[in-house]
Amino acid sequence: MLKKGKLIIFIAVSWTVFITISSLLSFKELPKPGFQVSDKVVHAGIYFVFSVLWYLVLVKRVKKHLFLKIVAISALYGIVIEVFQYIMPYNRSFELLDIVANCCGILLGIVAVKLFFQPKQVKKKK
Repeated sequence: MLKKGKLIIFIAVSWTVFITISSLLSFKELPKPGFQVSDKVVHAGIYFVFSVLWYLVLVKRVKKHLFLKIVAISALYGIVIEVFQYIMPYNRSFELLDIVANCCGILLGIVAVKLFFQPKQVKKKK
């Protein structure tokens, strides 16, 4: 059985591998689901989860500029994936709006973390 800390690392790494594989392979042959969602919403949702998971991994390990580092690393990862889509021959394409959607998801993830995961500051009475 994995400890809580190791479990969240496993989940974050698994999510990162999932993003990498699903972003670089072509799925044109797969049947479409019975409903449609904008791929930009999907990008935002995927990177929302990505940023929250990596926050949970790094919160006790990184002391300075944690949110800035998460935003920078997450955005860079999304950009690298888009560049790989451009240069690799897997019938995928680079889209600037995908990067924008990724960044929106990252920023929403950071907002969610600040709202739901950070301890509330207790005001000291004078």
